[in-house]
Amino acid sequence: RFNVFAKGARLIESRKVNRSATFVFAIGDRFYGTLTAWVHEPYAAHYEFTSALSVQLLKSMAPALQPLLESAPAKTASIAVEKVVAH
Repeated sequence: RFNVFAKGARLIESRKVNRSATFVFAIGDRFYGTLTAWVHEPYAAHYEFTSALSVQLLKSMAPALQPLLESAPAKTASIAVEKVVAH
């Protein structure tokens, strides 16, 4: 919010400048991130939302993410090096 005050701390103007919602997530030990919804002035005054919006976005992406969650992680170079050293 951007507030303008007159003499005597009287509020004479107030407008919504930005609106944002952020959700930080971690799924197991392979996936993590941040989802942010952001609306700038003059549109910010038309929206009212909380971080639940970002949570809903992640939920709606679940069908597309599900195959990644179910697949095994790719083998890393350090694992291959350990196998070579062990032989």
